[in-house]
Amino acid sequence: MRFFMGPTIVNYSIATPDLVHELYRQARDRPHETYLFLWYLGKENLMFQRGPIVKEMRMRYGEMITQRSQLDKVHAKTTRNFRADVERWTTAAGAAARPVDLFAVLGPAIYDIMGEVMFDAPWMSTEEGREVYRLHKKLIVEVNRWVLWPVGPIFHPGFVDYLLTLRKWRNLVGSLIDQRAKDMRENPKKYENDRSAIHMLLTSKKPDGTPFFSRARAVSTMCGFLNGAYDTTHCTSYWLFWQLAKHPEVQNKLVEEFQRVLPNPMEPTVDDLRLCEYLHAVVQESMRMVATVPVNQRVNDKEDITLGGYHIPAGVNVNIPNGVIFKDERWFGKNPDKFIPERFLGNSPEAELARKSWTPFGEHTRMCIGQIFALVELKAMIHTIVTRSTIELENPNDPGEVMIEAGVNQPKDKQKFIFRPRNIGKMKEEDNLKWWMAQIEALEKIKPAAGNVAQMA
Repeated sequence: MRFFMGPTIVNYSIATPDLVHELYRQARDRPHETYLFLWYLGKENLMFQRGPIVKEMRMRYGEMITQRSQLDKVHAKTTRNFRADVERWTTAAGAAARPVDLFAVLGPAIYDIMGEVMFDAPWMSTEEGREVYRLHKKLIVEVNRWVLWPVGPIFHPGFVDYLLTLRKWRNLVGSLIDQRAKDMRENPKKYENDRSAIHMLLTSKKPDGTPFFSRARAVSTMCGFLNGAYDTTHCTSYWLFWQLAKHPEVQNKLVEEFQRVLPNPMEPTVDDLRLCEYLHAVVQESMRMVATVPVNQRVNDKEDITLGGYHIPAGVNVNIPNGVIFKDERWFGKNPDKFIPERFLGNSPEAELARKSWTPFGEHTRMCIGQIFALVELKAMIHTIVTRSTIELENPNDPGEVMIEAGVNQPKDKQKFIFRPRNIGKMKEEDNLKWWMAQIEALEKIKPAAGNVAQMA
């Protein structure tokens, strides 16, 4: 589909997975419109870079957030935090269970995980961490208010306040980076074996030995990581638990998989959870049902490209409507409006096509650098909560309407959830007892002449 936005900006839109894959190969950059929605991250952020610098930055970003020590850290931090949350949520269990405003809880909880993992220090328990979160949240909520102005309305008091908020946010993040740099200079021995994200940020070098990250690029980098925590992971996790609350049978299937697959159902590692195919399918299906980013964009400013026989001139924006593609039965099978994780499982041609067509993190050389980090966090979160509680909606009839905020599908009505205690250990004991009783009953029916079979069992 070809259409115009404004008097001069021509756009194409494609909704065929094969062409989407090809687009990601040929058009690796984001158009200027993406920057308009996320300009508070700073023009130095990886998302807005073009040319050879992209590969260099991606390599360093990958080291900071996807090395094994970081994944273990986010898994442990997520598990620890949400264990405490579930214990608090289920204290007043039963008919008097207190509803939880999960959207409000998830925001600071996920921000705390990202802040501590990235900055290698306590986060939401500190005054600085809480202030970074408050300022960031304000920037995200208000960005839509100013994004469509042709120029910054500097005459508007609200816009001036927004600019001041942005300056405070970046200055505060910068001061935390400066403090760590100072600590490293004053006590180098303490940090000689440090592999934290902020340490790698400050010690990354160019071939000539000079720092790779300028201060502005360092600030934009850490702001970008924090943005992924609040912006995308926040809404993705909300919709995951919304879907689980609407489908208690899926919760039970997850518990059954944890009991069957995990060496220790209550204390899994990152690698253990990767063995859980149904868990992964649940994450895929939730992100299909409500696309975190409803529309992605790409552009090739250098040369014309051809997609499926269509000629697209250089500089023309190409939109990828994830919300449309993910609900197309041609790619995801029958009943695309229903939550069916099984559509991603198995080796059938239909399942393989569904997996290939699922691209919420992008594809190829510009795939979201935080995909692995996010999946580890989401899976740890689901496991921790589902093995310790059952999840319900206070309003079971909630239709799950969405609104777009800073380019992300957020819930229009923030529903409250009810968490009731689940004892997976007791369930295992009951399952074993049922199995033994079934064996005894079967043997009793045979009744051999010698001995009492029930007593033998």
